[in-house]
Amino acid sequence: MGGGRKRRKQVPSGGAWQPPVEAVSRIVALHPSGTYAVVAVGDKLRGYDTRTQETFNINNDSKAITRVAAFSPCGRWLLVGGDDKCFKLWKVDSWDACMNTFKTHKKVSAGAFTPDGNHCIAADKFGDVYYGKIDSETPTPPLSLLLGHYCSIVTSVSIPRDGKTVATTDRDNKVRVSVWPDDPSKGAFEIQSYCMGHSSFVTSSCFVHWVENSTVLVTAGGDGKVLLWNHVEGKLLGSFQVPPLPKFEEPSEEDGAPENSTGKADEVEGASSENCGGEATEEGAEAEVEGDSEPDESEKEDEGEMGGPSHSSSPEQSTSLGNVVVCFAAATNRPYLAVAAEGRDEVLILECDVSDWTVSLKQSLAFSEVSRPCFVNFDEDGRLWVAGGPVVTESDEIHLGMAEMDSSGNFISTIKQRIPPAALAFLECRSKRSSEDATPPKPASSLSQTLGKKGYKEVDFRKRYRADYRDREIMKQRSETKPNGSKDNS
Repeated sequence: MGGGRKRRKQVPSGGAWQPPVEAVSRIVALHPSGTYAVVAVGDKLRGYDTRTQETFNINNDSKAITRVAAFSPCGRWLLVGGDDKCFKLWKVDSWDACMNTFKTHKKVSAGAFTPDGNHCIAADKFGDVYYGKIDSETPTPPLSLLLGHYCSIVTSVSIPRDGKTVATTDRDNKVRVSVWPDDPSKGAFEIQSYCMGHSSFVTSSCFVHWVENSTVLVTAGGDGKVLLWNHVEGKLLGSFQVPPLPKFEEPSEEDGAPENSTGKADEVEGASSENCGGEATEEGAEAEVEGDSEPDESEKEDEGEMGGPSHSSSPEQSTSLGNVVVCFAAATNRPYLAVAAEGRDEVLILECDVSDWTVSLKQSLAFSEVSRPCFVNFDEDGRLWVAGGPVVTESDEIHLGMAEMDSSGNFISTIKQRIPPAALAFLECRSKRSSEDATPPKPASSLSQTLGKKGYKEVDFRKRYRADYRDREIMKQRSETKPNGSKDNS
């Protein structure tokens, strides 16, 4: 008993073990009628009333990072969930205190509402999807388990307008479409289809209704693919591959430090790990060895910044920077998709031909006021909202952008014309960092590091971190050497 193998903690080469840093989360929730916009970054919730142009704070007693923020289709509720293992409901126009608090077993990773707005759905990092009824008289209503993804992190939950199905995606490349049951408290045990087309984790999903009496499921993920599905049959209708960024080459000492694609030096991204987005490979992988002994010198030389062994990048991995889709949004009035990819300073606008469901790149939209866009959302009037910011931890800063279509059919930035400077400054809460700061901000993890699977291109490289392999090599060397030090040539 007790002879199993133990997992050694990640130990950086220069110090004690530190837990992995979570990815930064910045969200913009838009009211269906366009009257409210709520930004969520870290544990802060800040709101903006588009009618009166007034700003307000939403009282959130949690100090955990917010991962989900969305308004109900009826416009009466605001759903917020995060790393405090619960999701909360606020009644619109009553921002002083939350009305309902639903508790989950693990951290909340995704959430949605039913089309009637009377029930909410939330998923956690254990792979469970919960169903709860909104009750204004019960502060902590009970939850029912709707379905599960078998210990795989659920990354998104989507429900079409007809409410007949529910689509869930996870980090194991799966898109599952389940039939909505007559009694949700008993679980959604019937699976309609699996939409299998992604080769890496799936990050986002939504249903679009661009054609009358037709519903199409759209998904995107870490492989850079944006896929359109007939979700009833699990049939692929159309696809688009996000192009990777050009391969980065290290400059020589004579050339000096390079500038980024927009001609500006990154504020803090120089030390950030966001630009390491691969398809399904994650740097900083843990090594499994027997015992809890410290790594030897050969291991320390190959350990990355987060403490795990560094992977030797293949040519495909080196040229895949910038195509990990972190978020996308679909317009309601036009067949357009907005895509935010990891490591990019621009948002890709895709146009879909509904006659044959072909998807093409319409525009690459850059926002001078937004650094590293990580969230996009369309309002009911077709305006595109974009959120980004520095890729550092413990930051309440968020960069906001807005774009509208002009007479030529292209999107142009209009954030300064739509939101007063004082209100925009309140929402963004930008901090002025000095180069003389004693403690620079700590880089946050990228989404590909958080959701990506550990992978090794060479078997021998993986074997180096196994204790039995090292012991076998030592015994082999000893057996080949005689006691007097001479080699055994027999």
